[in-house]
Amino acid sequence: MDHVSADVDAVATLAADLQDPPEVVLRFFAEWRKGASIVWGRRRTRQDHGWRRLVSTLFENLIRRYAMPRGSKFTTGSFFLADRRVVDCFREMRESARVTFALIAWTGFDQAVVEYDRLSRTAGKSGWTFGRMIHAFYDVVMSFSQMPARLLTFIGLATSALSGAALIYLVGIWLLSEVQPGWTGIMATMTLFFGILFLMLGVISEYLYRILLETKNRPLYFVAQSVGSRSEARELEH
Repeated sequence: MDHVSADVDAVATLAADLQDPPEVVLRFFAEWRKGASIVWGRRRTRQDHGWRRLVSTLFENLIRRYAMPRGSKFTTGSFFLADRRVVDCFREMRESARVTFALIAWTGFDQAVVEYDRLSRTAGKSGWTFGRMIHAFYDVVMSFSQMPARLLTFIGLATSALSGAALIYLVGIWLLSEVQPGWTGIMATMTLFFGILFLMLGVISEYLYRILLETKNRPLYFVAQSVGSRSEARELEH
């Protein structure tokens, strides 16, 4: 998309293996003419192995739940159409670890879905291996989701709470029964510092996530439509 000509109004992408029928692009353009800025091709049926369908469905559901904006109609494939405005917004994001469908969905423009039947592969083997699926999922989660950092924070808080309860329990044992000298002190110290350590890791992860967002330098917002010119706006002010 970095090399799209300036006179292009919309761009459609599809896999080179032609498992996604090119004629479906005409239906994409029909939805685009109705006003959709992004049109996704959603596979109604697919001639793939069962494990591939299962992993793809799980992948999409997890990303939809934890990474993508709510209400997004995205699909995880490369079969979609994007309006010129979406392409320009996509080109503003210069991060190196790009996941195209995720960045397109993240722009938040009006979206539509076209269902189609995916064809079987006629030659060669798919390069979209299980390892590449996991790698793509990892990239999307790390780039678009706060869930890992927030999970560490919750683990830190829970560990700190459990450590506090364990500390009270250890002190109670020391006061009410006979224990090996030094055992209570060692266990109490380890419990206390483990709780503090996990809490600190959670706080650090939150800061690192915010640093990550700043280094990506994504636009704060996108302009979907401008009404009037600057000169007209100045005239209205007067």
